[in-house]
Amino acid sequence: MNRQEVLSKLCELCTTVSHNAFDYQHASDCFCDPNRYDRKSSFQFDETVLTFIQDAVHEKIKQHKRATMNQTQTDALANMYEIMTGLKTQVHQMTMQTEALQRNISVFERHMSHQKQNETCKDS
Repeated sequence: MNRQEVLSKLCELCTTVSHNAFDYQHASDCFCDPNRYDRKSSFQFDETVLTFIQDAVHEKIKQHKRATMNQTQTDALANMYEIMTGLKTQVHQMTMQTEALQRNISVFERHMSHQKQNETCKDS
């Protein structure tokens, strides 16, 4: 966009706000044509219109930041959930391995006990 196109869009925005928000109760003379107002006429533009636009833009920025932050938090939670699910699977596998080792130890201990009893019987 060139300078004149930007000025025209801003002028349209001011007119829209003046009309729709304030029912033309606040002055918002067009400023896009630099030759429109000569020294005999007076340009009038109420700061209320500009303040309304600034407040609306600031509110929109806040909403955007909140939405962006919420999405970032949602993404982080999804990543954490994925990690926790993986950890849960690993813990389950480790628990199963530990139980299997405990069973093997019990079998080994019984075997050693029987072997010791057999040796004792042989010696007597």
